[in-house]
Amino acid sequence: EINLILSGNVKILLSDCFEECCDNRIVLTEPHTPHYVTCRSDTLYSRIYLLFTKDFISNFLPEWERLSRVFGENGAVVALSPSQTAQIRHTIEDIDGQKYMDCI
Repeated sequence: EINLILSGNVKILLSDCFEECCDNRIVLTEPHTPHYVTCRSDTLYSRIYLLFTKDFISNFLPEWERLSRVFGENGAVVALSPSQTAQIRHTIEDIDGQKYMDCI
């Protein structure tokens, strides 16, 4: 699961960490990993959410087992630069667009 936080003030709770932040964060969690991403009550936030199964990703990404270590046992929160956020957003939008192309 990938949550790309684009804007707004959020609270991120993983089993082993708590972070309050805004903008340019990515939250990575394996399936069934407990986590919460909520916005502060005085503001809204914008995010892109991508959910996939291990079967799906391992079919398309043979090195998934090695890469999944980045997600960590309890998930991970990674601070990004604005340009990194833009790159990841573009990649996710390409994946999302491809999903619809495969259905046609």
